[in-house]
Amino acid sequence: MHPLDRRRFLALGTGLATLPLAPAVPEAGPAPRRLLAAPAAVELDGGAARLWAYDGAFPGPLLRLREGESLRLDLENRLDEPTNLHFHGLHVSPEGRADNPFRVVEPGQTAEYEVAIPPGQGGTYWYHPHPHRRQAAQLWRGLAGALIIEHPLDRERPLADCGELVLFIKDLELADGLPASHARGEWSRGKEGAGIYVNGRLDPQLEAPSLRPRLRVVNACNARYARLALEDGRPFHLVALDGHFLERPQPMTSLLVPPAGRADILVPLEAGEPARLVLRPYNRVAMRSPSVPTVIATLLPPRGRARPGLPDGLVPVPALDPAQAARCREVVMAMSYMGHKGAGCGTAQVQTGLGEMEVWEIRNVDTMDHVFHLHTWYFQVLARNGKAPPFRAWLDTINLRPGERVDIAVPFTGFAGRSMYHCHIAEHADTGMMGHIEVVA
Repeated sequence: MHPLDRRRFLALGTGLATLPLAPAVPEAGPAPRRLLAAPAAVELDGGAARLWAYDGAFPGPLLRLREGESLRLDLENRLDEPTNLHFHGLHVSPEGRADNPFRVVEPGQTAEYEVAIPPGQGGTYWYHPHPHRRQAAQLWRGLAGALIIEHPLDRERPLADCGELVLFIKDLELADGLPASHARGEWSRGKEGAGIYVNGRLDPQLEAPSLRPRLRVVNACNARYARLALEDGRPFHLVALDGHFLERPQPMTSLLVPPAGRADILVPLEAGEPARLVLRPYNRVAMRSPSVPTVIATLLPPRGRARPGLPDGLVPVPALDPAQAARCREVVMAMSYMGHKGAGCGTAQVQTGLGEMEVWEIRNVDTMDHVFHLHTWYFQVLARNGKAPPFRAWLDTINLRPGERVDIAVPFTGFAGRSMYHCHIAEHADTGMMGHIEVVA
């Protein structure tokens, strides 16, 4: 155990037309649901493509449950390489048949997954493969899907009157009908595709359920950042981040959702006037970025509907006191650091006790953005470059610009076991920008 004023240095490095989502999974019953990971011919805008897909769909089937239920899946691997499943953002067990990123499902095998969803988990999540050094390629080829856990607040007014749309953002680039292979430099900068698909379509027209629809946005891209805005610049309200409600709606005109991040927003519409959702240019340092906004979806307002109001309040987010932390650690994110060998190494870089809270000082000393993601446990941002955030939120994924420092508080509650943290630019994680954590009961 290390006292609070003794800092441990942890280096993350590279040694470190309306088309909805696929049908929702029925509520969990006594029999598990089969989920097939296999090559599949998928019809995309502009022609057919040969992808890797769950149940032959791009994106994979929408999984929907309620708090207190169990997600039970039989993952059948018909790929020619090992795979597994990660339920991104869920605060559930990281061991056994639950959200275990170290599990290996070999080709031809079928593996049972059973994930108990505790109360307080209602929100927007997603699932994707997480095999060691193969995550980026499998995600790029199409293996990903949305996971929605219904919150009791979803069924109360005014959110119930707003209705919802899931917007699953996944970029892709094809070469001869196949996902384009990674070029050498894309393992360092991350791979982006010219086509930005929403629910498997380019700029789909989506029928809004109300004049203030709730958009559940998932950025399932390997490396593309989604700087969301309405084309006409109208404000919208953020109500949840990374699956967790805020204390109250936050007005804004644009929102940066990093790779693997999620955001729930309420968008005001006018009757008879379609609204276009765009990605504004974002420079993550010498990476691909359009010079003008890119339209990714068009919202079609309903007729004869009143606009629902905004919630006065949502869910309390208690402040964490850093003075109560058991210890403080420093995490350095940089492509040049070779301190960790990634998910294949056997020793945890972080060991802590169940029920303890830690403060992590995360520094990006690189020349490009990096996305910090922590499995299993949530965190709160205490400060970014020494300044407190404008509002409190529970997160599992956060972006750091070059030279930035973000201080977070992490309560290691609920579950013991072995898990991980890494950069969620998928190529960076695969090349070793990852560390292990073990929480001991």
